[in-house]
Amino acid sequence: MKNCFFSTQTATIVVLPYPTVIVGNDMTVPVGTPIPLNPVIGGTGNQYQWSPTTGLSCANCPNPIAQPKVTTSYKLTVSNSGGCSASDAITITVLCG
Repeated sequence: MKNCFFSTQTATIVVLPYPTVIVGNDMTVPVGTPIPLNPVIGGTGNQYQWSPTTGLSCANCPNPIAQPKVTTSYKLTVSNSGGCSASDAITITVLCG
């Protein structure tokens, strides 16, 4: 064949595993008790956002220390660089006295 052209291209597709997160079981503690939050994070999650941030040592780290003064439900959202995210929550019931 005369004057025929062929073009080829290559594309790289990166499939990131969906992030997973398990924050842990709800708990009851006396007021003022520091609670290390140690979620189990799987997949490719590398961005962390806790809410609310009241009573936490940090809002965007994987393992903050919680010290709520009132009963609080903390939600952790873990995201990956592809924009996928997963969330879980824990309620810390605070006992006065």
